[in-house]
Amino acid sequence: MFKTATGKRILLAGITVLAALLSGEIACRTVFSSRVPHLKIHRLIESERGKFCRYDSLLGWRGKPDVGSGFEWIDARHHVQQNSHGFRGADHPFERSGDTRVLFLGDSFTWGFGVEDDQVFTSLIEDHPIGGPLEVVNCGVSGYGTDQELLLWQNYAYQWKPDLTVLMLTPFTDPLDNMSSVRYGYPKPVFRRGPDGLLSLTNVPVPGKSEEWETAATVIPGGRHRWLNTMIGSSSLASLGISALSNNETIRKRLERRGIIPPRPEASGYEYFLFGQNEAGTSALWSVTTDLIGMLGKDVRDRGSRLAVVIIPSVIQIDDAMWAGFAARAPEEFAHPDKSTPNRIISNFCAQENIPCLDLADTFAQSAAAGHKDYYPVNGHWTAGGHRLAAQAIGSFVGDIL
Repeated sequence: MFKTATGKRILLAGITVLAALLSGEIACRTVFSSRVPHLKIHRLIESERGKFCRYDSLLGWRGKPDVGSGFEWIDARHHVQQNSHGFRGADHPFERSGDTRVLFLGDSFTWGFGVEDDQVFTSLIEDHPIGGPLEVVNCGVSGYGTDQELLLWQNYAYQWKPDLTVLMLTPFTDPLDNMSSVRYGYPKPVFRRGPDGLLSLTNVPVPGKSEEWETAATVIPGGRHRWLNTMIGSSSLASLGISALSNNETIRKRLERRGIIPPRPEASGYEYFLFGQNEAGTSALWSVTTDLIGMLGKDVRDRGSRLAVVIIPSVIQIDDAMWAGFAARAPEEFAHPDKSTPNRIISNFCAQENIPCLDLADTFAQSAAAGHKDYYPVNGHWTAGGHRLAAQAIGSFVGDIL
């Protein structure tokens, strides 16, 4: 009799625990869905340029048309479908309809690294427009700098004849992109400043890549905690719990060393130049990029459209803990970095050129302060929640301009 009663109590306790876990899982997936990070460690690393792009003698690389496949990269897994022009998103013809048309130029954030086609912010803006029917053309290509976006516009994208052209600017990659003739292992065009102070296009035709394009995936060996990685990736409750623990720097590093969560990338030395207190020196770093924005603005106006700029903040600009670690590691010559420096430089330039500009830093910082996980922990791009947040802010910004 005692064993039976004990057994019943154990069974009841087990059912209670399972019910509590199930209730917690449901709550996390509904109430706290935007706070649940994507922590699953995948076993494949694929190159989005190698898999979804092809060589281009002017641009270095451009999207393959009519290609669809899965994509996996450490902490992200999704499907990609590119249209007949080699971009993600609706396949709008060049001919205009009666609807307002907005075209976006950008890099992997605009391409939608880490999210499904219908989760990209451009798709969300088109599906839920502000102020009437809207056609959105997404011309984002992963890895592009402002130089390639300018050339893409001048030689192809202008044919959509948009009412508004939006340049998505990433301060933590674009200046380096625009000074480089090779990025991510792929040769690209580059504008160099001549003796007259003007920019001229060089490295075209772009040399072909010396090695094969990375169409095959790199396999990550399975670790001791694969079962825990799988549980974190499939359970919102487990993911939220591990995320809460990883807010403690000591615990996070321990979890990273054990392979339970992916290691968070450290900042590069180049980023300290971006956030330096010496704004004059930082502005010099930006001089090629601001000139390219000016060239794009003029060409966009000459073709009957209008240019607007949206500044994409890096995760270290909106995550207080990451910024504190970044600042603490700053070399002596870059002591006391200022997280607003690059955004302020671009905003001031746009104001001088009468280009509408939206800085998303405050929007994402407020969301981070509220506990939302809008960036992937390793690849550093927006999660689906980040794209929703961006769509709301950019949609309102675009609506005000139009």
